[in-house]
Amino acid sequence: MITEEMLELAIHSLNKRAKNCRDKKNEYYYKAESSGYRNYYNYDTVAKYKEREQELYAIKDFLLKEICKPVCVHKQITKKESVKTRFYDYQTEYGQYEGTEKVIYGGSYWDNDEHEQVYFIDVVQDETTNYSFHTPIDELDLVNYNQLEVIVLPPDFSTKGQDINDLMSLQFASKIVELVKTGDYKYNS
Repeated sequence: MITEEMLELAIHSLNKRAKNCRDKKNEYYYKAESSGYRNYYNYDTVAKYKEREQELYAIKDFLLKEICKPVCVHKQITKKESVKTRFYDYQTEYGQYEGTEKVIYGGSYWDNDEHEQVYFIDVVQDETTNYSFHTPIDELDLVNYNQLEVIVLPPDFSTKGQDINDLMSLQFASKIVELVKTGDYKYNS
């Protein structure tokens, strides 16, 4: 027997843990980008957090799609933000932006490993930030949900992770997932 409370706690736990991974991924990415040298450790860590984030979201989406029925659609709001990206002279993008008005800073450093001077530029780029909630769907899939109310989220809508000590354990959430996969359960909503 899976109760509504058990399902809610499991989905909440998976979602908040995925957001924790998202936040850590971003933290390590910006550390790697802002450091004055190639820090492959940070990029490897980014990849690990991204993989875990996607795994947790996939499990959450599985539970939502298997047991829950959607009651509304949250319209995805996008907003343009300017972000700074650093490109190095060994990257293709360096040549594309060098000498353009998008370059806000340039510099160089000596790479002891490669025994050469490495040049870099900081470029301002427009980046689309997507705000979504629950299980994102493509606009093409919206036709399957056209009978549902559409709720527009504000542009400043954001979500945060949560301390894992305040969440349902992953072991318990995993047991719920395994039970749902077997199909041998009753859902008491």
